[in-house]
Amino acid sequence: MELIEKHSTFKSNELLKSLCIEYKRITLLHKEHTETLTFDIQMSCSRAENKISFEQLFFAEVKTMTGHNIAFCTIMKNMKIRARSLSKYCIGIANLYKGIKQNNFKVTLKTIQNKTTYATS
Repeated sequence: MELIEKHSTFKSNELLKSLCIEYKRITLLHKEHTETLTFDIQMSCSRAENKISFEQLFFAEVKTMTGHNIAFCTIMKNMKIRARSLSKYCIGIANLYKGIKQNNFKVTLKTIQNKTTYATS
């Protein structure tokens, strides 16, 4: 909270912890091209006593300066895995806060639910 008070106009007593997100990250750098491939795995989200794990999901992000054809993207395309834009925070909020509007994330949440079995506690 000290960091927030030092670098923003908020006071710690004005803020409420809404979600905790934990995951492991693996980053790969290409030896010859200016590109990185980042995998976030073993994600879990918690709020108070509630926790949900997305152990079977992995999130991949490709960053490149040149925009040339990246092997990973070709592999995903051949496996019929399409890129989607999503937020780990929004996934956690949508799954742990009942009654919250999910219209903007409905397709992504449905895809996640259809492809995974996730544990809640």
